[in-house]
Amino acid sequence: MRLALGLLQVLVIISIATPSEALKRYKKPPFLGRTVISGYAGASAPVNEFGRRSTFVDENNSSSGGNHDTPGYNGMIEIEHYFGPNTSLGFVYNQGRYDDIDLANRLQTHTVSYGGFFRFTAVTRGSIHPFLKLGLSSMRVEFDSPVEFVRSNYSPAFDAGAGIILMLGGHLSLNGLVNYTYGWTADAYIPAADARVGFDVSYWSAMGGLSLYFP
Repeated sequence: MRLALGLLQVLVIISIATPSEALKRYKKPPFLGRTVISGYAGASAPVNEFGRRSTFVDENNSSSGGNHDTPGYNGMIEIEHYFGPNTSLGFVYNQGRYDDIDLANRLQTHTVSYGGFFRFTAVTRGSIHPFLKLGLSSMRVEFDSPVEFVRSNYSPAFDAGAGIILMLGGHLSLNGLVNYTYGWTADAYIPAADARVGFDVSYWSAMGGLSLYFP
């Protein structure tokens, strides 16, 4: 009888103590429910026809290449919210600049895009968290020279990338991102020039960034 009472007391103590101990050990996932504002900057490499040297292929001066030099330069701003411990949805603004292979600084091509993205972040026990990112956006192409500045209508684009987040305390992180972007811009109309862009935009970019976390 005493043994049974003793076991009962032990079970009662364990049942009372376990939840509180579990609460002490519980740690909220570092991203869940947080809003993040990020800025990135880096270099990019035009690929496929976007980086290919131009050769005019018909009487309408349609080009078989973008004639863009490497490296180009990219910058972007992101605002996102983590609706799950690993997953977020966000908005991104991205702008790139590329010099013409032959005309150097006398002719530049700018890419401007607005869109949304999904990020999956692998939460680890340490301060480094890898992530994957997929996005869809609307992209326009701008041509800037000393004599004129023209821009195309918007076209669909997508990007996919991977990177790491290095947390520096609870509200700041350093980030690295390698990203591939493709825009279906070849048939985008340029109203001021009554012409088409003539090439699809595609490039790889490598960027570093800084993020602020709220709350």
